[in-house]
Amino acid sequence: KQNATVSIIHSKTKDPEKITREADIIIAAAGVPNLVRGSWIKPGAVVIDVGINPVN
Repeated sequence: KQNATVSIIHSKTKDPEKITREADIIIAAAGVPNLVRGSWIKPGAVVIDVGINPVN
């Protein structure tokens, strides 16, 4: 695609669900568990999760 818009979402972003629902490609690398929820991802979107977080 041409003319892509890159958006950065973090834990303080207002309405991350709206932004995520519009994404064709999502790269999650926040290190925050469940920052991106499966219900936010539109059908056909590509998701790459490279975030890590400690597990107690």
